[in-house]
Amino acid sequence: MDRRETLEALAETLADREAVTRAWVANSFENRLLFVEVAREEGLPTDVRERIEAHGLRGANDAYGIEGGEDSFMGAVGDGDQHCFLDVERKN
Repeated sequence: MDRRETLEALAETLADREAVTRAWVANSFENRLLFVEVAREEGLPTDVRERIEAHGLRGANDAYGIEGGEDSFMGAVGDGDQHCFLDVERKN
């Protein structure tokens, strides 16, 4: 299984969690990203964050040196919040 397949499998597993609305893998110009949407009132569960980090991903804000707020919080989307994690193990 290559790295992208591993992260897509992680996204599928996360998406099956009750607290997670959606999870998917995307590419930016140079990096691979994992997006996770959660219900606003739920927040990102600690065990979900720990599982993501165990796969070599880091909150995008933290990875890009953006200060303030959560290390992965990207903003509100509909009724939920979106979080983004950067694959620090490799670039595209």
